[in-house]
Amino acid sequence: MPLSMTGHGQASLRTGDSSVDVEVRTVNIRDLKIVPKVSEPLSGVEPELEHIVRDYLRRGSVTLSVRLTNFG
Repeated sequence: MPLSMTGHGQASLRTGDSSVDVEVRTVNIRDLKIVPKVSEPLSGVEPELEHIVRDYLRRGSVTLSVRLTNFG
């Protein structure tokens, strides 16, 4: 398991009339700083997302963007 990293990743999923777009950007720094950017319908999951990131990383600046779009 990586303890820190510098990188970027993104993924998208579209089903029916909705789509979810996720983007993660990380920069290696001494401490762990998590900046979640979540669309309004998903704002309640921010603490769980931070917990998941903390399970995998020990240091770094992590910007996690999650966007939910409804087309209907």
